[in-house]
Amino acid sequence: MQKGAIELLACILIFGMVFSGTTRVFQMKQLEEPWDMTRKVEGIKNEEKDSVDVMYFGSSHMYTSINPVVVWEEQGIPSYILATQKQPFWISYYYMREALKYQKPKVVVLDIYRSDFLEEYEEESVNRAAIDLLDFSYNKAQMIEASVPKEERASYYVNLIKYHGRWKELTKEDFDWSYRTKQDPLKGYVCLYPTTPIDRRQSLEEVTEVQDMSDKTKEYLMKIIELSKKKGFELVLYKAPSNATKEQKAYYNAVEAIAKENNIHFIDYNMLYKEVGLDLSKDFYDENHVNLLGAKKVSKHFSAYLADEFQLEDKRNKVSYKETWDQAVQINERWEKAYELRNIVNLKDYVEAVKAEDYVVLFTTVSNVSLDTVSEESLKVCQDFGLLQKEKLKGHYIAIMKDGEIPYEVDREALNDAIRDLGLPIEVAYNDQERYTLSNIDYKDHNYFTSRGNMNIIVYDKKLNKIVSNVLVDLKTQGKIVQ
Repeated sequence: MQKGAIELLACILIFGMVFSGTTRVFQMKQLEEPWDMTRKVEGIKNEEKDSVDVMYFGSSHMYTSINPVVVWEEQGIPSYILATQKQPFWISYYYMREALKYQKPKVVVLDIYRSDFLEEYEEESVNRAAIDLLDFSYNKAQMIEASVPKEERASYYVNLIKYHGRWKELTKEDFDWSYRTKQDPLKGYVCLYPTTPIDRRQSLEEVTEVQDMSDKTKEYLMKIIELSKKKGFELVLYKAPSNATKEQKAYYNAVEAIAKENNIHFIDYNMLYKEVGLDLSKDFYDENHVNLLGAKKVSKHFSAYLADEFQLEDKRNKVSYKETWDQAVQINERWEKAYELRNIVNLKDYVEAVKAEDYVVLFTTVSNVSLDTVSEESLKVCQDFGLLQKEKLKGHYIAIMKDGEIPYEVDREALNDAIRDLGLPIEVAYNDQERYTLSNIDYKDHNYFTSRGNMNIIVYDKKLNKIVSNVLVDLKTQGKIVQ
């Protein structure tokens, strides 16, 4: 090769590397849990090649309703979710093709929530949430062509067109690409805490109407079915429990008809509430998504379905799976413990729960609280746990509990020194109203302390490296907890 050609090739390669890196810096990232989709989509690349037996694709209904860790604990089936918000079938199709670069799943599960989408293109936020997360490739180019109006495509091919104005907003997180080499411990699952009681849902048993999908949606459903035959994986068309309307059910009936015509597995959890044991008062995050409790129930039922229908091998005793799935189980247990904290309503039970190892807990009072204003019951509970041991409160009272012990009762000037001694990535600052503002590496500028309660409690989980609970306590009464 001529010297000039070599130099030109070297220049092109260097430019490509610099341009790719610059694009990655400026691009918006989804790194804040539980919606850390950047980590979850990147995570599939870091799973051991061809180690995942089941993969799930689709919308938020998919990534909130199935917990792969529960599937693993129940049946020993390794699985992974590669879903994004409001994901239409054409993006699901290209996500499947992307995943097949890294894995050879035996079963692929497609969430059919978007079967009722009738437009030619989704809105920009939906497209960005899915397309921007992928490295450039021929597959991504085809996804852009299918998903984005022609006049808007340039900024998807060259993200700097969209994001160059972010240079004033850049933080150190934009330069930290460590997520590109890490696994997602929850395997694509998004854990939702809060509970929204649902009053009622529509009865769907009598809905027999079949509503045709749009031509484009049906076209890509058929492409997915053809892909399953070409690549040799079993396909399951799946609908998460979402309190569907009768109108939505008519679209799901259309998908079910296609499934029957093509000998494809179909399951609609809107029709299986009784079998799963779903409780409308406890198991939903909002009207359309299950919370952690609901997802656990669905995952147990669906894992049994997978085992029964496809005779997948139980790999819990295989050494090659132990490290990654042991870690996943431990992290999932921490999320479940954090959820349990949200349901505690009295101070004694709450402090007993946070005495567990791997928690660091900050207790603070507002400046107008004195021991004279604390009820006898609340004072006894606090002192039994080693809190409020001073003869009187002088301004703000601050205590830190670590692994069940109280190594620090300090004033506010000494608090940050104590926090640094514990190696925590958090800092407490005070504003003119003498309220507290806490920021850490994951939750900058979030206000965790407030004067609405006599005592504020912040719980930091050292395993998850995040704040998992923030409550207010009324010390004048029996120590009632306000979540």
